[in-house]
Amino acid sequence: MLKAHYGAADPASAELLRRSEEKREERTKERLQAYYKKNFKDYFDVEAVDDVTARARGIKPETTAAIKRWMEENK
Repeated sequence: MLKAHYGAADPASAELLRRSEEKREERTKERLQAYYKKNFKDYFDVEAVDDVTARARGIKPETTAAIKRWMEENK
């Protein structure tokens, strides 16, 4: 994307552009995970605090289990 717009004038800048493109998707995923961890941890803690509460809120048992797994992984 950047290479097409600016062009690679020398091998060093071409290498930097290549490495930047390779890491772009990884960095996007990392930012998204950080966003989820920051913004949804408290929400999930309330929603899936226990099975009775989750059932009362209409959350399926599979979803409750997935939320609990996510909470364990993102302490």
